[in-house]
Amino acid sequence: MKNIKFTKRALIGSVISLVLCFAMLLGTTYAWFTAEDSSDGNVITTGTLKVNMKWANGTEDPATATFDDTSAMFYSGLWEPGYAEAKHVKIENTGSLALKYRLAIANTAVTGDLHKVIDVYYFDTATQLTRATLVTPVGTLEDFINGIIDIEGNLSAGDSKTITLVFKMQESAGNGYQGKTLGSNFSLKLLATQYNEESDSFDPNYDIDAELPTP
Repeated sequence: MKNIKFTKRALIGSVISLVLCFAMLLGTTYAWFTAEDSSDGNVITTGTLKVNMKWANGTEDPATATFDDTSAMFYSGLWEPGYAEAKHVKIENTGSLALKYRLAIANTAVTGDLHKVIDVYYFDTATQLTRATLVTPVGTLEDFINGIIDIEGNLSAGDSKTITLVFKMQESAGNGYQGKTLGSNFSLKLLATQYNEESDSFDPNYDIDAELPTP
């Protein structure tokens, strides 16, 4: 009997000891090792895509010509067979991002078929023109309006490029073209979008599929 009582007391004492140990553990504050670091001053800023176009008389030296963007590029009421207007066109990337561009004519209400008898001459490098320079057109104004003539390129931020563009009425255009007008006020548009020059963490091709807007 004495052994049984002693065993019971021992078990009770053990249980009480365990309960006290758990209670002490619950009240314990752990002190793990910790550390900290940070990357400060992070900024996310978008770039700017801006383009500008100026023009000058195509018979002048493009290096010294005076460029303007306030008057109409092609404007005269005295067109006749053989008549031509030549312009140097300076394309400027004034933003912070590289861009690709295209020169196009906005959709216009074409009157008659005057656009069929106006030839387009295009010089990718600005050229001081004489009448003898106009040998082979790249197409007609109709082709230009329909996007068949490609006048395009790309520019890094801050760069510029000057081309030479000529519209010339065909000598073969007859009396049926007197008093005609091409639309009421057609627009020569410089369209631009992103060009895959800047790189992200992977490569520069994240915007390789960027599409130019439709004029």
